[in-house]
Amino acid sequence: MYWDAPVISHGALNRDDMDCSLCYRLLFTPVTTPCGHTFCRPCLDRCLDHQSQCPLCKSSLAETETIHTCAYQMLNDTQHVIPIFVCAMAYPGIACPLHIFEPRYRLMIRQCMESGIRQFGMCVSNGENDEDFADFGTMLEIRDVQFFPDGRSLVDTIGGKRFKVISRARRDGYNTAKVEFTEDTPVSAEQYQEVSNLQTEVFTMCKNWFESLPGLQREHIIRHLGSFPDIDIDFQNNTNGPVWLWWLLGVLPLDPRIRLTLLAMSSFKERLEGVKRVVQFVTETQRSMTSIDLLHQRTRTLYFRNDCICNPIKLF
Repeated sequence: MYWDAPVISHGALNRDDMDCSLCYRLLFTPVTTPCGHTFCRPCLDRCLDHQSQCPLCKSSLAETETIHTCAYQMLNDTQHVIPIFVCAMAYPGIACPLHIFEPRYRLMIRQCMESGIRQFGMCVSNGENDEDFADFGTMLEIRDVQFFPDGRSLVDTIGGKRFKVISRARRDGYNTAKVEFTEDTPVSAEQYQEVSNLQTEVFTMCKNWFESLPGLQREHIIRHLGSFPDIDIDFQNNTNGPVWLWWLLGVLPLDPRIRLTLLAMSSFKERLEGVKRVVQFVTETQRSMTSIDLLHQRTRTLYFRNDCICNPIKLF
């Protein structure tokens, strides 16, 4: 009962006990560490971005219970709430090394690691404001993290499932989104042989294009993305599509909006047809143009031509 609670005299109360020792303001969403010190949660978050120690007594906080909770939530079998890293385009099955230095993303990575989820979403920005990110993206699974004393980290990730953004929100300074995971529509038995032949044709065309690149350019690509992957004979059981096709999208000189359109497709056949037309155009352009800058300019111009297959509207 309330009347049985001990009475604390006013003399025992100290105004400073209600202040955060980091920001010297009234405690906001206070968090108490195992060593008994209390801070504002945002203040402690920023300190832990640099080192896993109590800011006052320097006791290790690395082995304690998770203070933070990850933004990742499973709503049902297909819809989830995930943290979003707004940066570049990522693809299923393709390695994506990241250098994390912004405090909000350092916090996001730490939350993903501490919670055991070890994954987050990657989307490309639609403009200068990072809250305006693309409607489609790729999950990145964290394979390894190397932390530096100043709080930066090198994160080794690989692309996983694709997703469609349903709604957007923010948490702890970074973006989150309610998403729905997407997969390729299974190829029917009647079309299986046709799609298999088309994959072989496009794979051969793309491999020939890659091998026609200058030696130094090929070495640079292989050093960053690895060798050209092998063809996927059993593509029917790969719901995200063959890795070699995603690897190629990271190499081709394409407008990001074209890459996003190909990423959003749920038809493996249509994606193959779109890539085939793109490679045909790039190959023809390379034969008549020697400057790579002019090649990028022509590719961007091609995007806006109404009669061009590279128009995302035509790719669907």
